[in-house]
Amino acid sequence: MKQNINFRLRISILVFCLVLAAFLFFFTIENFVWLGKISESNAEIFPRNFFIGRFLIASSFSILAGLGAYVFTNNFYESLRHLAHLIQYWSRTLTPIDENAITLYQDSEVTQIISFFHKGIIANKQREEDRLIKSIELNNTNIVERLKPYLPELELGGLKNLDVSVFPNYTNNPRCDFVNVIETENGYLCIVAGFENLEILESIYKYKLQGIFALIKGLYSAKEEEILSQVHNAIRQTQKEYLNLSLFYVSNTSNHISFTHNQKMPLLLLDDQGLSTTFSEDLYYDFNTKEPLLLKAVFSTPSYLIVFSDRIHEVLDISPTILVSELESEVFSKPKFKNSKDLIMQISLFLDGYGKSKGIKNALEHLACIVIKKTD
Repeated sequence: MKQNINFRLRISILVFCLVLAAFLFFFTIENFVWLGKISESNAEIFPRNFFIGRFLIASSFSILAGLGAYVFTNNFYESLRHLAHLIQYWSRTLTPIDENAITLYQDSEVTQIISFFHKGIIANKQREEDRLIKSIELNNTNIVERLKPYLPELELGGLKNLDVSVFPNYTNNPRCDFVNVIETENGYLCIVAGFENLEILESIYKYKLQGIFALIKGLYSAKEEEILSQVHNAIRQTQKEYLNLSLFYVSNTSNHISFTHNQKMPLLLLDDQGLSTTFSEDLYYDFNTKEPLLLKAVFSTPSYLIVFSDRIHEVLDISPTILVSELESEVFSKPKFKNSKDLIMQISLFLDGYGKSKGIKNALEHLACIVIKKTD
């Protein structure tokens, strides 16, 4: 039975009983000290209902005290419940309080105090995140500077039927994707790799890829399939989540390219028939496959193969489809280019101008691009 009576009602009943007991105790003492003696000496001095009236008055005051205790306890309980609700909401979300987020006592002092401290913590957290990002960028820049002497400019001898240009040869920007081209006996092995996030481990991983490609130079006379298989196995040994990777081999003895493509930006082929695109179904490199899933595309004379990294469309805040459409109308539709370097310069100039039109002064610092021309 006790469990069925809530706390507020139990408090009010307790107060009623205590007040009534206090009155009855006072009446008892009063009767013993002097009212009893007066009644014995003169029985008619007190009215007939005098003692009943005193009891009713005591009962009335006790009831009022019980009701007051119930009202006070109820208000106190509601205030505690509201405070607990605000603190739980605050600690759970750690986000600014919306207008519709809290419906109880929106103008109360407790809400204002919680909101004040809440905004202060959010602002302090944002400052710490900004300092951390700047520290990471500075550390990555220092790493790039220290490793820069070990990353010489690409020196390509120039295979027959293939003309290659790379942008950039090296960069001080840690956000820029890793790009490299290795010359083999019968073609070029090319890579564009990067990550969506900027962290120390991601920057270090790019130099692991550089080490892998430095070793690939020893397979100068190997066949196309063997080279791609060796690169795939080496990359699988150093796994890293969310790797955007384009790996392709362009042969000067055949009319096709072999590639794996895991980027948001498509692979572009430009020839006399126009521009064709190859989008990836998987945005991240699959480290679990034992054998590389190699795709093939026709690459005949005369045509251009163009590969971008994903960082450029992210910096320009434009979707890959729209960016390719802009390039197609502004760059690829112009008269034929003399060579791959001419095309990559036109692409760079357009992207730089496009970035400046959107208030981005250093868009080219985030560009990684390879252009290969198939000639007669």
